[in-house]
Amino acid sequence: MALSQTAKIGIGAGAAGVALILMMVIACCCVKQRSKGRKARAIADAEFEKNASELQAYRSRMQHGGFAMEGGPHPPGQVYMGHR
Repeated sequence: MALSQTAKIGIGAGAAGVALILMMVIACCCVKQRSKGRKARAIADAEFEKNASELQAYRSRMQHGGFAMEGGPHPPGQVYMGHR
């Protein structure tokens, strides 16, 4: 027994409706995940910038002798014994 034309149209419309709803759910999930990803990226970028600025400050301080011991630099292997 063959299906009537109306039944075929109903089946096709139902399948198209289910497919459309499925695509909308997937699109919503993608948009939601993208938003979460943006927030995570902003946090990671802020942390990277903080670390980069700390490193730059450290390098600047090292270049200007900010961590030098009293008495100045000593050759490798020589033990610092204080002022004479």
